[in-house]
Amino acid sequence: MRIAHKAVGSHRCTFEVWDGDIDEEEVRAHLLRLAEDPNWPPGPFNLADLTTMGNVSIPDPELVALLQEGTILETELKTALVVRPELMAANGRQYEDVARATRVTAFTDLRSASQHLGIPPQISQSLIDALRQSL
Repeated sequence: MRIAHKAVGSHRCTFEVWDGDIDEEEVRAHLLRLAEDPNWPPGPFNLADLTTMGNVSIPDPELVALLQEGTILETELKTALVVRPELMAANGRQYEDVARATRVTAFTDLRSASQHLGIPPQISQSLIDALRQSL
């Protein structure tokens, strides 16, 4: 398992860690785990730490749309991605364009991503650390 998540209702957020190279099958398995999680979605927020992610193959976007159908995520999803600083330096303009179009905002540190979602940074750090240890 190269993707781990935890749905936390008290913060209305799904926390995720994506680590290493991730193929399309692992992404599909992650989507299935989300669909089977009785606590998901806990609310409209998503915080994903991608700082140790390598190459990734994303499945058909219709699968993600189907998973979100009928949930709060269909209309209110707000995502904060934590990425390596060199990715932002090379793709800063692209990330800004994506953020405007999709409600996905990229950050280079967990503290800023947490504050963007209104979650205490120490809570996010603790949850992300636990997820990383579970991989």
